[in-house]
Amino acid sequence: MARAGGLGCPSAQRVLVGVAHVHRPEPNRHLAGEPASVGLRLPDADGHLAVTEPAASPSTQAVIENGTLAVADANDGQTVTLHPGDHLRVVLSSTYWQFQPSSDPSVLRAEGSPAISPSPGCVPGAGCGTAAATFTAVAPGHATIVATRTSCGEAMLCQGSAGHYQIEVVVAS
Repeated sequence: MARAGGLGCPSAQRVLVGVAHVHRPEPNRHLAGEPASVGLRLPDADGHLAVTEPAASPSTQAVIENGTLAVADANDGQTVTLHPGDHLRVVLSSTYWQFQPSSDPSVLRAEGSPAISPSPGCVPGAGCGTAAATFTAVAPGHATIVATRTSCGEAMLCQGSAGHYQIEVVVAS
């Protein structure tokens, strides 16, 4: 089992997700069927969960944890493909993140409220810990998950895109 960092707990074992196809940042360019440069194919019978974004390193790969596709800070700007009934968990490093509702709840539904988990021993106001939200793919379509923050550290305003996180979700039939 390969280990991928970026989700808060360095000792957690995570399996890298094989990439079904790749979306490049160039507008309107889709390279269906192009293999990923890194990652492992899972021996999963349903094969539903897939990351559809270029993968520069294992730390930028979405991972499957307990049957749920998990994405983190390094996946900002990527597109993931799910199927109805699949689950997606977004875990961001900072308790300052605030999740907005799914852009289309009829396609991707939030499961409960986001969870804020401060790190043990964290000084109040430092923002160390994680913010996490879980979603379920409901029906084919497209939805966007956005999280924002204004503080990027104790008494430090976010500059540029540091206060904005976005994942595009395609739910395929």
